[in-house]
Amino acid sequence: TIADSNVTIINSDYLFLQTSGQSNVSLIDSHMCEFIPRDFFGTIIFENGLWTCAGEILGNIPHHSMENDFTIKGSLKIEGVRENLQWKDAQVTREYDVIVKDENDNPAKGALIKIDGKTYVSDNTGKAKFSLILNESTYIEPKILEVLEGENLISQKEIDFFTETPIIIIKD
Repeated sequence: TIADSNVTIINSDYLFLQTSGQSNVSLIDSHMCEFIPRDFFGTIIFENGLWTCAGEILGNIPHHSMENDFTIKGSLKIEGVRENLQWKDAQVTREYDVIVKDENDNPAKGALIKIDGKTYVSDNTGKAKFSLILNESTYIEPKILEVLEGENLISQKEIDFFTETPIIIIKD
């Protein structure tokens, strides 16, 4: 259990992670098999992270977790969790990194990224960030990410809580 702490975990395999309070947790080159936040209001940052198996993002359950409202950032691949995630009465802000490249693998500066009624612009390195606030009703409800160059649609992709980050878009 990590409570009200700043922790960095590097090269961990098959980690069972339980966070709480205002903790800030960084997982670098690590594999988390199960994630159970309990009254967690901090941030978890992944760098080349993998989450498999299961999780419980729950609130309003006495002696377990009354509330969760935390942020997930960074590069994360989620596998096998969709079927094994319990989510109830909790909120997560998921920050998504987007990288837009041309057909020669060069950064695409100035691409418009539209999602959830908002527009973002890729920087000189082809990167942009956006966040979605998700709850038990919206975490599996796909949002449409559109990438445009000027008025031309160059890519469309469905995004939900489980989408791998960074999201890499190759324009033709």
